[in-house]
Amino acid sequence: MYGLAAGPLGRLAGWLGPQGRVVIVEYDGRPANRWVPYPVPRARLPDLVRRAGLKPPAITAERPSAYGGTMYVAVAER
Repeated sequence: MYGLAAGPLGRLAGWLGPQGRVVIVEYDGRPANRWVPYPVPRARLPDLVRRAGLKPPAITAERPSAYGGTMYVAVAER
């Protein structure tokens, strides 16, 4: 279900330079649907970025989503 670390996030981390950063915008607390088929809960994000070879993420912002749950912004560094 959370193939983000092995898939796109892992590939993206491989392209980063030594001081590279990834900004992640995701949903928390909402079920999957056709527009957001694999929302990544905040609680799962640290494990995903670690498996992708990145340092623990910092949540920099969040807000309620008009469609349920919340949206959050995280930054993870190489």
